[in-house]
Amino acid sequence: MCRWTLAGIVSWGLTGCISYSVHTRVSTYESWARGIVPLVYKTGDVNRDGCVTSADATLVRAYLNSPPPADNVLIDVNNDGLVTAADYTMVAAHIESACTPSS
Repeated sequence: MCRWTLAGIVSWGLTGCISYSVHTRVSTYESWARGIVPLVYKTGDVNRDGCVTSADATLVRAYLNSPPPADNVLIDVNNDGLVTAADYTMVAAHIESACTPSS
């Protein structure tokens, strides 16, 4: 499975890594970013109920090999424009292990 890692952000600067570039300390914004990124992109909670279950896998499986429906583009978990086995695999890998704490 592919996982994205944010290593750094250039606020402004010239091409390349020269001393005139201004960089952002990513750790300062980690909690903010974690609150902004939807759970679906982290784990596959495509029905947005706070937990990855077989219901999420069923939703993804229903759209295999087709574009995501306009009313729930999150079914395309890896956001590549097509619902594929890769999306299903991402969801299946997190079933029952990725839930947000209940309030």
